[in-house]
Amino acid sequence: MTVPAARLLALLLLCGLASPTAQAQAPAPTNARPGATASPTTADVAKKLAWMRLVYARLLQSRRLPPNEAAGQLLLSFEIHPDGRVTGVVVVKSSGDKSLDAHAASMVRSAGPFAPPPAWTIRGGVARVYLPIRFLPTQQQPTIGAPL
Repeated sequence: MTVPAARLLALLLLCGLASPTAQAQAPAPTNARPGATASPTTADVAKKLAWMRLVYARLLQSRRLPPNEAAGQLLLSFEIHPDGRVTGVVVVKSSGDKSLDAHAASMVRSAGPFAPPPAWTIRGGVARVYLPIRFLPTQQQPTIGAPL
C-alpha cells in the first residue's frame, strides 16, 4: 500500500518524527563510539506509533466545532509529561483567526491527561507533539492530523 507524501508527513509530524521547521541534520561524527545509535530502533518507533494512536484517539474524543463556525487550518505544538499532563500548548502556525487558534488549543488541553509517553521520547522532561488541525466551513467535525 502506498501512502501519499502529504499524509506521511502529517503522520510524521503528529508522531514528532518530523519537525515543521525541519533543519538539515549534521552528518554523524566519524569518531562515534562503536555500538552507539543515532536514531531510534524499529521497536522504539513502533512503541511511539502505538502511543501516538492513543493520543490521537483522545484528541478525536475531545474535538468539537468552534463556536463561531470559523474555518481554517493551524499547527499546534504541545508537551506531554511522563504522567500524561499536557502543558506548553503553542500555536506554531496560526489560522489567522485568534479565536479559532484558541479553540484548537482548548481542545488539546481538554483532551488530557494522555497515556504516558515512551521513556525514550522524553527530552527535557516532556514529549513534544506537533498537531495539524483543519476546521472546515461546514458543520463537520475538525480534522485532526490533517496535512497543512
